[in-house]
Amino acid sequence: QQQHAKVSYAAAAAAPPAPPAPPNENAESSISDPKSLVEQYSRYYQYWSNQATQEANLASSLQGQAKDEAMRREAWARYYAEQSSRSAHHYNGILQQQQQ
Repeated sequence: QQQHAKVSYAAAAAAPPAPPAPPNENAESSISDPKSLVEQYSRYYQYWSNQATQEANLASSLQGQAKDEAMRREAWARYYAEQSSRSAHHYNGILQQQQQ
């Protein structure tokens, strides 16, 4: 019984995995191509939004320190999602200016 609680907490405390790298892109093409950056940051937004939802769902089923940890991870995931969204909008603005 006690080991089960430790396993559940360990799962809640583990850092979220890094978002997947954009396929077939190298750093140079990403830096110079606003369209690639819009797509990349949009994927990051989707990833972190999903992470936040998962952490919120997990937090609702936990108590105590494990719940606090899941809520902390949810807050960070929401922050990363917001930053990714802002970046996607920024590069989309640059892309729109280039197309005019």
